[in-house]
Amino acid sequence: VSNNIAVKVRDNVIMSIARASADNYFEAALIDVTPTGTAMANIMEGGTPAPTHVQASARSSSTAAACQIEDNKVFICWTTSSGVRGVVCTVSSLSMSFGTEVDIVSATCREDWKQLACIYDPDEARVVVAYTPTSDKIHVTPVSISGTTISAGNATTQVHTGDQNGGIDMAYDTNVDKVLIVYSKSTDQRSYIHALTVDASNAITVHTGVAFAGSVGESTKNSVCFDSTNNKLAVAWRETESGTAKVMANWGTVASNGTITMQNTGDNYTVVHSGTSSGGDVSLQIRHDPYVDQLIVHYKDSGGYHQKLRYLNYPASGNSFTVGSQNTAYGATLNYPVMANYRNGLWLLLGQKGHNSGGHQGVLVGTVFQTSQISSSLDSGSYYVGFADQAYTNGQTATIKTYGNHVDTLSGLTVGTNYFVRSDGTVGTSTDLSSGFASGTPYAGVAISSSKLIIQHPSIMQGL
Repeated sequence: VSNNIAVKVRDNVIMSIARASADNYFEAALIDVTPTGTAMANIMEGGTPAPTHVQASARSSSTAAACQIEDNKVFICWTTSSGVRGVVCTVSSLSMSFGTEVDIVSATCREDWKQLACIYDPDEARVVVAYTPTSDKIHVTPVSISGTTISAGNATTQVHTGDQNGGIDMAYDTNVDKVLIVYSKSTDQRSYIHALTVDASNAITVHTGVAFAGSVGESTKNSVCFDSTNNKLAVAWRETESGTAKVMANWGTVASNGTITMQNTGDNYTVVHSGTSSGGDVSLQIRHDPYVDQLIVHYKDSGGYHQKLRYLNYPASGNSFTVGSQNTAYGATLNYPVMANYRNGLWLLLGQKGHNSGGHQGVLVGTVFQTSQISSSLDSGSYYVGFADQAYTNGQTATIKTYGNHVDTLSGLTVGTNYFVRSDGTVGTSTDLSSGFASGTPYAGVAISSSKLIIQHPSIMQGL
């Protein structure tokens, strides 16, 4: 497999998309990750879960991108010989169904890795697709989605002047409702970021770009995320200076008019790691974890080509990040690795197995890592009385819905299924025995829709 993508479908469910070398189709598979936070090695070896073809026609040189639109709905796009096509996938339980694929763009495009990206703009209910025509000027176009129907064919907008050579990544700034796009220019070997404004008429305004990497930068190694807790953007990239490859990072803010201010300029950036491997161009990623309010960077080291992780924290003063110690996420070669947050400080790292242990070289494997210790004062099933009717902060008076009422703020429920409260406050279809709860407790109730649960008294379990 190659060109891996990982997208959160809903809590505890990740969609993995990769191109299978056996038939050159992009295939999607749903991964139901149990919320334990323990290591889960090689979860997709042996073809489980079974993958499904995404597109109607195979293509060996194609690249793909995907983004979540809402819970249980994912937009997927890929390059063809004559442009970009897309489709909407909806998920019910662990089953996928695909709408009709349509042409998003009719233009010959570059098809190498990280020359295609997409992101959902919830403010305008549009997906923004970024692609690279053979002119090497990145273009963007908005796509409207209703159900599984895609409305494309809108005007395209050029992002920059001067040739680029990859490293496209996108994020969405929920604070000022702007799409963020990063890329590398081949004309000056620097990385740039722009804010994009999408309006209801399907027009996209490209705001002035800002360089966030120095003149020694390399291409195709950029990543961007938005930290909605602190209303900041963060970028990471790989560059080579004096023969040493380094992972670098920077951060900034976006104004309501689309102006981006980066905190570090010139060559004064944070060095996350020095000595990355030559394969680092496809393994670099930065993301914000709201549960520990820290940034996470994953990259490939130069020693054993293993996948590594580091935390980044914003400075109390000054502009440089505080860099945490290095942790090993996967202790062997992992190609095209990607990570996705699936619930409460729990992350899934997926990639192509680059070593032949067990005779499974080239298959998609994964591992789970945990950024926070999830704990609760709920240590007995008898202490559970119901659900809060909304989110509250410490010290507020709260209204609790209890037996006979219903809660409608959940997601991913199966109608008619009984649910139990877990030690971390979520619900599952079985007792959280690891927390010492007795079997059948604490009984939460029965689902009457994918988001609604009738809260029932524990004594009802005696008759089930």
